[in-house]
Amino acid sequence: MASSALFPLSDKVCVICRLEISFDERHTWANVGPIGLQALVQYSSLRNDNELNLYLTQNPSSVKVHELCRKQYTCKRKYEQEQRLKAAMGKESVPVKSLRSAVDEPFDWKEHCLLCGESAQFDSKHPNSNKISHVETLEIRAWTRQSQCMEEDKKQ
Repeated sequence: MASSALFPLSDKVCVICRLEISFDERHTWANVGPIGLQALVQYSSLRNDNELNLYLTQNPSSVKVHELCRKQYTCKRKYEQEQRLKAAMGKESVPVKSLRSAVDEPFDWKEHCLLCGESAQFDSKHPNSNKISHVETLEIRAWTRQSQCMEEDKKQ
C-alpha cells in the first residue's frame, strides 16, 4: 500500500474525511474501484485537495471511504453549490440589518422618531424650535374621522 508523507492514510481511514472507518451500521463504507478512483482524483483536483490528489495518483492498493463522504465529495451539484457560495462570500458582504431585539436600548414609539430614531419630545418652553409632526396610519385616521362624524350626526 502506498502512503503519503503529508498525512497518515491507511485502509482503516476514510481518505475524504480522514476519520477512522468504523465497522458499525451507522457508517457504511466501501472500497473504491477504478471508476470511483477516477472520480475522486477529478474532484480532489477540482477542490484543490492536493494531499488527497497526490495520494490517489500514487495508485494505492486499497482506498476506503464512507459512502456518505463519497457521495457528497463527488456530487457535481454539491460542488457547484459550494463554488457559488465561495464566490458570493468573496464579493462585498451585504451589511447585516440590526434588529430591534438586538438593540441595547428598547425603542420607545412615543418618545422617538420613527424615521431617524432621535428624541421626539415636544419642548413647551420653545414651541417654535420644535420640528416634530404627529403622524398616524390611514386606518386609524379614517376610523377617527368616521367616529367623529357619527358623534356630530348624533348631536344634530
